[in-house]
Amino acid sequence: VIPHSPSRMRMAVLVGRIHVGCSGRESSQFASGRAPTTDACAHFPFGKQNVFSQVLTVRTERYQIVSCPVHITGDRYLRNYLLFNVALVFAVDVAVAPFEPVVRKLASVLRSLEIEIGYIVGDGKHQLEAVLHSVRDELNRAGRADVPINVANTLRLQVAAQHEECPLVELHEVAVPLCNLRELPREQLDWAIAELIPHINGANYAKAIAERSEVHVAIVLKALRCLATRGLVAIVPPFQFHSLYLVTREVGRLLVDPKLQHECEIFTHFGPQARLSASALFELYCDFTPRHAYWTVADFTERHDCIKLGVDVRRFIYFGVIHRLLRKVARHPIRDTAGALKDMKEVDIESFERVETSVPGEILEGKHTTDQICCEVEISIRQLGELLDSDPYTHFFYR
Repeated sequence: VIPHSPSRMRMAVLVGRIHVGCSGRESSQFASGRAPTTDACAHFPFGKQNVFSQVLTVRTERYQIVSCPVHITGDRYLRNYLLFNVALVFAVDVAVAPFEPVVRKLASVLRSLEIEIGYIVGDGKHQLEAVLHSVRDELNRAGRADVPINVANTLRLQVAAQHEECPLVELHEVAVPLCNLRELPREQLDWAIAELIPHINGANYAKAIAERSEVHVAIVLKALRCLATRGLVAIVPPFQFHSLYLVTREVGRLLVDPKLQHECEIFTHFGPQARLSASALFELYCDFTPRHAYWTVADFTERHDCIKLGVDVRRFIYFGVIHRLLRKVARHPIRDTAGALKDMKEVDIESFERVETSVPGEILEGKHTTDQICCEVEISIRQLGELLDSDPYTHFFYR
């Protein structure tokens, strides 16, 4: 979402000191590009305390001004404070939302430089206009800017493309890479994301990624959500051969969408065999129909001999879930503890106590899925199934 045509490009980058006593007008303005006059902005409330460090978008008849006023206190300043405004100026028809984080970061960096070395009111002000020119030119050209400020500091800005925000990631969910994450430039990656990449392989769930990377689980969940929002990974339920899946009405797209057909053929294939055609893959997906409650992935692979067909079952299932051709059927256990206690004389005490000690009763209330329970108590889906299936007071419903 970076406008490249001359009529839609960013027009100017501004940094200006504000004197509240002069009706909010700016002085000592450093500009890069064609900027509106200071009089055009004079009546906007940049000097109000409740807008400091907030991103403001002001729309005039000809311009859009995305700005972030900054306030610094100190006895070296006139009136013991410095108030300046950082702004990007756009044509009136440009979508400015992707540039708000850029303005916020530019303001934050300049604030830090001013506090540390007096960059705006000291000697650095002579370099500021050149820095702004470079910021404007590089953002217009590539949507990102790496501009040296001095020997110790480099300004890095990037306009992030707008994506639909991914839902919150849960501990039991799996991140499936949609590209080669190891080829991403490491200098452009957040530290936490760089630590996680070696462990994102389509098999590790979020909690396991946190444990193996030794990164706090809350940071891992946010990092995975960020990667999913940018379209670098897909967040899906964990794959198990005991899982249940159903085909959806979206499967019809596999017959009419050439791009989807090509992606499916490549993504699901493995081994020396020739790739299956899209029509053959369509027939395989259609086999996930509700025959009975126990038609699992294991039953599917036994029926079709996927190894001989050259189909990677895990990737086949993941592709279907990512593109909404399949949906996973969640299994929710409910335990009737009251009924067990009522019939205690007839209950197998050993079996009853085994369930009680292995799985906390509060997560067998029907709200948790078997995937969530396995992640929380750290047992396999097979162990959980054997444990609960043998308990006459545990029942399941499917959703």
